[in-house]
Amino acid sequence: MADHPDNNTAGTASFDRARRNVTIPWYRELRWGDWLLYLLIAGLAVGLMTGLIGPVRQRAVRAVLSDSGRTIAQFDLSAETESGSKAIDAHGHHYVLEWEEGRIRFAEADCPDQICVRTGWISRSGDMAACVPGQLVLRIEGEAQESDDGLDVIIR
Repeated sequence: MADHPDNNTAGTASFDRARRNVTIPWYRELRWGDWLLYLLIAGLAVGLMTGLIGPVRQRAVRAVLSDSGRTIAQFDLSAETESGSKAIDAHGHHYVLEWEEGRIRFAEADCPDQICVRTGWISRSGDMAACVPGQLVLRIEGEAQESDDGLDVIIR
């Protein structure tokens, strides 16, 4: 009488499934809390990947050009500044810097590897472009932050 299919008592449903070798999809076993947790994890992952959740970068205020660690030029990148360019010679190489509202770049260089030119426009506080043969480093400096977020390096 215990083996009769109509005699369904508590606790025998899983036994009946196992005995009949019936498999149910994995998602049918999940409860509402499981779904909520999965949605939260997926939302956090998408937010981090798209950059919605992350450090807020400062807007550029000035660019500093250094030659072997010594500052040789500073450029104001505020909104009121007009665009412009400047030619610079360093360690036997010729460079042309271009800037416009809030950003700057190495536009031309006669160095062999052209990494400084391929870096493109830099515009956020902490961004850098460097030329090793010419020993030049172009660095963006921003406004002072009211609170320190504890970040030393941001890798993209």
